[in-house]
Amino acid sequence: MSLLEKFGYKKDEFAIALENPELFASNSTTTKIVVGKPTRIPGSINGVAVPTTILVKKAQWSRLTVRDHIVRRADAEARVSQVFGGVFNNLQADVTLEIDGTEMSLYDLMKQFCIESYGKSLTDDKIDQMLSTNLSLNGIRNGGPLMFQQMGASVAGIAHAVDAFKSAGAFDDIRSVGSSKSFTTAYKMPDGSGLDVVSFELGTSDRNLSKTGQGFIDIVSAVTENFERVKNHKSVAKVLQDKLDAGIGSMSQEDIKKAQAEIKIELDMAKDYANCWSGAARQTKIDNGRKIVENKYNASNAPCGRWSAVVNGTVVDFDVWSNSTKSAVNTTEQELSSIATAVDPF
Repeated sequence: MSLLEKFGYKKDEFAIALENPELFASNSTTTKIVVGKPTRIPGSINGVAVPTTILVKKAQWSRLTVRDHIVRRADAEARVSQVFGGVFNNLQADVTLEIDGTEMSLYDLMKQFCIESYGKSLTDDKIDQMLSTNLSLNGIRNGGPLMFQQMGASVAGIAHAVDAFKSAGAFDDIRSVGSSKSFTTAYKMPDGSGLDVVSFELGTSDRNLSKTGQGFIDIVSAVTENFERVKNHKSVAKVLQDKLDAGIGSMSQEDIKKAQAEIKIELDMAKDYANCWSGAARQTKIDNGRKIVENKYNASNAPCGRWSAVVNGTVVDFDVWSNSTKSAVNTTEQELSSIATAVDPF
């Protein structure tokens, strides 16, 4: 007698679990990452999904901000909600991709992209030497910041995070965001320090719902898109510089200065948050429905509303989700945001 028969089930009662396992996959849009533990996370490159594993070896919570955000709905009065932002600094991680059944580090993949595009035979040592000054690639190997935020954050969760952060030695840094009146709170740990992160949850943004068409999707796409973005601006700057060098003898001082200014714009945009796990987004303003794209990038903010960190020797859980099941807080509508509102918030 089979176990199914023993307990009164039909022969094919549970067959669907193996016939269509995708039906039973989690519908959650967040992934919990535990420091020191390999974790499967969403990954994609140029819109192509790639099986990805991340091993975060270290991260430090070094900064927090709170800003007001006006929520407008066609069928309701405008209201103010809070956006909690933070930085996990010096995040060091190994990101491994599975491509055609073969595992490859994210750095090695980006390196291979460069090799295939270059088309010339070089030794690994020579290639590593040539790429040693590439900030976008070295950030993958040596660490960098991950900016995060939670829209419509819980007031109680914010208070808990701020109080704990201050108790661990953070100082008031509101002056750094003084150019934006929406910021109400900013605290920062002394330079080079931060609270050791134990775990954190990462979500994803739906760019179709973003007015700017930007936003954090996953770590792999953030890193690869950032690398491509830096490459594009560097390439344009080189073309402009070559053109200037070739024609400088016949150009007026006014035209030379104009060309130099154009080159500087491209190089400055290439430098903006070149090393950032959450990626970067073009600074874009919406003015009466009109999109204004500016020559500057801000760090993208990865959706994150729950994390744990060591505070004064004790692991403390933080939760700023307004609709969290862990706290009795009224649900607040969520808004998507792809870029920081301050010129240089971090």
